[in-house]
Amino acid sequence: TLSHLSRVEFEGGRLTLLAGYADKDFGAFDFYSPGRGIPSHERVRSAFAALTGSTSIGGMEVSAAVTMRDFRDRFQFDLRIPDQYINEHHTQVLGGDVRAIVPVSDAASLTFGIEHSRDRIESSNLGSHERSWVAFSAVSQWEAATWLHLDGGIRWDVHSHHIPQFNPSIGVRMIPFDRLMLRASAGRSFRLPTYTDLYYSDPVNKGNAALQPESAWSVESGVEWRPLNTVSLSATVFYRDQRDLIDYVQFTEDQAFFAMNFTRASVTGSEWMLQWRADGKGVLSRAGISWTAISPRLDTRDAWRVRYSFTTPEHLLRLRLGGTLPLAMQWTLITIAAEQRLARNYVSIDARLRRSFGAWDAWVAADNLTNSAIEEFPGLPLPGRWLRFGMGLQLH
Repeated sequence: TLSHLSRVEFEGGRLTLLAGYADKDFGAFDFYSPGRGIPSHERVRSAFAALTGSTSIGGMEVSAAVTMRDFRDRFQFDLRIPDQYINEHHTQVLGGDVRAIVPVSDAASLTFGIEHSRDRIESSNLGSHERSWVAFSAVSQWEAATWLHLDGGIRWDVHSHHIPQFNPSIGVRMIPFDRLMLRASAGRSFRLPTYTDLYYSDPVNKGNAALQPESAWSVESGVEWRPLNTVSLSATVFYRDQRDLIDYVQFTEDQAFFAMNFTRASVTGSEWMLQWRADGKGVLSRAGISWTAISPRLDTRDAWRVRYSFTTPEHLLRLRLGGTLPLAMQWTLITIAAEQRLARNYVSIDARLRRSFGAWDAWVAADNLTNSAIEEFPGLPLPGRWLRFGMGLQLH
């Protein structure tokens, strides 16, 4: 993997170039066939570039971006059958957007934007397809009082293969007392079916060219309280009502998974968090603990098995500690305990060490030190204990 980021400052604006390339060759055991013991293999090569610029014009802040992504994928479903079920994919995405922030007053502003994107795929399995979309958006922010902030927005997406999508949103943030903040938001979102959802086919999975975009209304509210300068407590509750949810199902045990739209699904959840950060550096200078509970509900239409909708953890406890060791080394320790509905429960510990040497930066990370058997999807184990290290150089 290679990546590059550079910025050029000029009078009244800035240009930024981000580019990257990755070539990954890896085993994909049971990735598309959880629990069936099929030794798959995959190689992916991707290139990405984005050029963005921003400047001021007549009091407005104007920004524009052009992005490009080229992705090549070779997937062999079963290494034991070397001349069958080999899929070659080549996708290209080209897009751009322009945004303008218009100050209305000292307390309010409007943001307007237009985006356009076109993508295409040539695939031995999915065939050749192309689609495009354009989106128009407007967002308003208003500081009605020092303790009250409001925002609202609308977005209209016009797609070449699906009906237009209209997505409004609204939010409010209040600070009725010092150290106490209340917030709430609501909005609509949507997701287009991927080319894989639409056209992919192998002995275990079948796409569905008749899929429609899934959409959802989400509502969230929360509170944050800082009893001390170094301590904060927060609580968030959320509800998501989904329509035409895309998932893969089996109606009998010996049937392949088939992509389909569900009429309706919902997710209810909450998150509670306690954080502490010391005023200065120390061996232990930051700590946090959070607990998340998620409860999905789905009209399964009498399906025997649903692949993805019930794979979120039922309860997730996360503990994060960090600080500064001798020789200016930064350390972080993360412990995660998950209670899951379908896959096995697990406890894992991740550790990080980082140190800067002038323009150089070195780090080492150990994931899943407990070597726990972690399955986000039943029958599909993630890697066990994993060690990574790297270095970076920043040029001015």
